[in-house]
Amino acid sequence: MEQSIVITKGINKREAVLLENTEVVEWFFESNDRPQMVGSVFLGKVERVLPGMEAAFVDIGTGKNGFLHRDELLAFHLDPSDLTEKQTKSISQFVSPGDTIAVQVTKEGTNEKGPRLSGVVSIPGKYVVYMPEGAYVAVSRRIESDHIRASLHTALENKLQHNEGAIVRTAAADAPIEEVERDLVFLRTLWQKTLRHQEQAPALIYQAATLVETLLLGYLNEHVTEVVVDDIDDYRLMKQLVKTSDKEKVKLYAHKGSSFQSARISAQLAKAQKRRVWLKNGAFLVIDETEAMTVIDVNTGKFTGKFAQSETVLAVNKLAAVEAAKQIRLRNCSGIIVIDFIDMQSDSDRLAVQQTMERALKKDRVKTSVRGFTKLGLLEMTRKKTRLSMAKTLTVECKACAGTGAVLAGHGHAFMLERLILEEQAEALVVALTAELRSLLVGVGDLYKERLESLAGLTLLLVTDNSLPQAKPYSIDFAGSYEEAQKRFATMAQAID
Repeated sequence: MEQSIVITKGINKREAVLLENTEVVEWFFESNDRPQMVGSVFLGKVERVLPGMEAAFVDIGTGKNGFLHRDELLAFHLDPSDLTEKQTKSISQFVSPGDTIAVQVTKEGTNEKGPRLSGVVSIPGKYVVYMPEGAYVAVSRRIESDHIRASLHTALENKLQHNEGAIVRTAAADAPIEEVERDLVFLRTLWQKTLRHQEQAPALIYQAATLVETLLLGYLNEHVTEVVVDDIDDYRLMKQLVKTSDKEKVKLYAHKGSSFQSARISAQLAKAQKRRVWLKNGAFLVIDETEAMTVIDVNTGKFTGKFAQSETVLAVNKLAAVEAAKQIRLRNCSGIIVIDFIDMQSDSDRLAVQQTMERALKKDRVKTSVRGFTKLGLLEMTRKKTRLSMAKTLTVECKACAGTGAVLAGHGHAFMLERLILEEQAEALVVALTAELRSLLVGVGDLYKERLESLAGLTLLLVTDNSLPQAKPYSIDFAGSYEEAQKRFATMAQAID
């Protein structure tokens, strides 16, 4: 299947998608206001140690204290005792309040919780994940050749020093051993430079890879035929970073506006933000992401089928399983996920649906585990949590319904409006928006507005209207010539005043 990566840079953020043919299968987001946390390493200060939870709370200087379990402490990891004996020891034997330790963010924090931390640092490269204190070598399970696995394992084992460890990534299978070894040496040097520049805790000492770097390291492979980018600086950077054989894959979007205009990317992302997802046969999914878990409900909808009831139900459920796997990956749902399929009477039908789900999830790079059906007929699964989901990135609790629902956050509306503006082909736009959204869109001294007008190649005439609803605090009221836009702007401004 042909894959491509499309990256668009806005006034204050960067988005990217992974396409399979023309279908969006993964979405990535990076905001200047919210730098990437997962993978970043901090010099933290231990604030509290709770033996009852076998955990410590660490100040890393980002607001809420991070959560560090005893088993994720470097001191626990390096303890020479056997595992059974180590697990009888209290966290107080490994760390104390006031200690300064290096920790890495492994899970993003939320509004209610701080980030999850680990004292065992890992630095990803193109072919290797380097662990300064890992003390072991592992090879990706996706490398199936025993000969290649053994060669890579031996080569890296011979290159490691002291307590170092490494995990060989899938991309190493097609690379010369010398390149893999160079990747390890580069990462070691990078970490050693980081240690020499430590500051007083709490402080950031290693910034996780940017979105562009993450995509090049983890996603640019032989299946990706092109990487389309609409920012000249990103284009030049990628040309420098990729290997010679991949340089021709990197292409600059040559048209006005956003690269997301191609392949109807914005429309597909808008659909992924909706609660209800329709299937081709008239059935639909209802997806609810809560604090505790993600729940997906399968409904027959308009689908009646032409077969016996059990065959109809099985057909709907198998189609729903494929779509559910796709939506989980696209929306980046994680943690506990429960799917309520239409009731099936036979174990064989339930097994067929579970196997369909497992096959569909094989495309997902994030670790997933399908646990099977419960006694109540719900399919349980888990998906490793790293970065925030699409919903948690773009939405906030709805004030009107006392937190029982969610609406786009202010920055989420700003990003959506920016997308729409970049896709317009007019000379000028008249946009009505609330004062809060206007401040996010224009920036200090109209800096963001000027950048957006330059990117879109048009003039923006903004009218402040605080009567617009929270669910959609903006409206593009006119798109056309600059002369006509000025007339419409004057009329609207006078009416609102």
